[in-house]
Amino acid sequence: MPKIRKKTSKRGTTRMREKIKHKVSEAHKKAKKHAKKDVTWKSRVKKDIGIPNLFPYKEQVLNEQQQAKEQAKEQRILEKQNQKLADASASTSAAALAATIEQGDNDMDLDNDDDLDDAADAPEDPSLSSASSLRAYAKSLRKVLMLSDVVVEVLDARDPLGTRSIELEKDAVKAGKKVLLILNKVDLVPKENVEGWLKYLRRSWPTLPFKCSTQNQRNNLSSKGADPTSRKGVDSSSNACSTQPLMHLLKNYARYSSSASGSASAGPSVKSLASITVGVIGFPNVGKSSLINTLKRSKACGVAPTPGYTKDVQEIALEKGLKILDCPGVVVESRADNAKASAARVLRNAVKVEQVEDPLGPVGVILDRCKAEHLMLLYNVPAFTYNGQPDEDRTKEFLIHVARSRGRVKKGGIPDLVGTARSILRDWNSGRIPYYTVPPALPPAASSLPAARLTIMNEYGVEFDFEALFSQVDEEI
Repeated sequence: MPKIRKKTSKRGTTRMREKIKHKVSEAHKKAKKHAKKDVTWKSRVKKDIGIPNLFPYKEQVLNEQQQAKEQAKEQRILEKQNQKLADASASTSAAALAATIEQGDNDMDLDNDDDLDDAADAPEDPSLSSASSLRAYAKSLRKVLMLSDVVVEVLDARDPLGTRSIELEKDAVKAGKKVLLILNKVDLVPKENVEGWLKYLRRSWPTLPFKCSTQNQRNNLSSKGADPTSRKGVDSSSNACSTQPLMHLLKNYARYSSSASGSASAGPSVKSLASITVGVIGFPNVGKSSLINTLKRSKACGVAPTPGYTKDVQEIALEKGLKILDCPGVVVESRADNAKASAARVLRNAVKVEQVEDPLGPVGVILDRCKAEHLMLLYNVPAFTYNGQPDEDRTKEFLIHVARSRGRVKKGGIPDLVGTARSILRDWNSGRIPYYTVPPALPPAASSLPAARLTIMNEYGVEFDFEALFSQVDEEI
């Protein structure tokens, strides 16, 4: 009988198994590499197969989905309309705000000694109406004016008249308060310009130049100024300037108030300082909170480069017997609905750039104020027609150059004029575009200012040596 051969085993060798694994791995790598180079886009999300045709309630489900889409679309349109109405009412001229302030006098009872926590706070809910927000800001401002012994109005050194409110100064004088002007941000303008504005403003009220500290730490902010003999040191230093003279003036007033109260009571002379309250008021983003932080030498108040960051009254104790009140920035001016007044409010950083409906108008005002050569060097744009051209055409030509230089182009190569205009407004508000106003010319009879200085001394008292104080402060700038 023939011998049956044993069946050959199908078991592969180890070498063959490893070879197959290597081949599979290489094939997967090659497929991934090819998929990365493939220009066709493939979604990783699985496609929704939809509702099967055999589903008995398919028509009903489709109708419900269509109704939900229409309701969502109507809701978006309604929200957009409400936002436009809110922005329009928020940019209303401050004449309405002034009327709100007068109406706020009747609404508040100042006889009861409520804490500042009971002051009318500005609403934080964006869904609330703009009128209620204006009323809350007006109440906060009136509260600060009534609780303060000294009212400090902070002005921007680049545009002091544009950030000054004569109405608030008159209200403070009627209430029997002492008024003090602070010319802030003096490091952003030339020294000669600061001296001219000080000479002009000191005809009305005591005015001190000031530079807030720009240090980043939360505590122990330096209160020592830069080298008084070097203007470059004042500009480049992050330290504060004129802090000590301002504190000396406030302490001197506290000492004067203490001695006056002691003499009124027919008692012995009072050597301790009286407890006084200093209210800080001014336009949005003039540096009120930064001024308080510099005097406190710590980040006691929150600061931000956007208007409306401070929403309610804050009380900060600087020293024993010396309290200071931080007030929300409020714009109080005559009613003006024209485009020029609206652009002026935008350039004062009193309105958020995102809320400006037509940013091209304020950019046109910037072109009127600044030299074309400076803007060409700043934005690296070619020469554009500056004279002999309508304002709108000139503004659009400049924005087209800036948009191409910055790469702000839409689909089809169309320049994004609105986005470019908003970026220029941000540069203006941040100080990247240098600009300052020139003080008005004084009449020849008012150049020496003896009568104005005498009036100020009579208002404050002979105990205040303003001549020595002004000379000390002027040396630091």
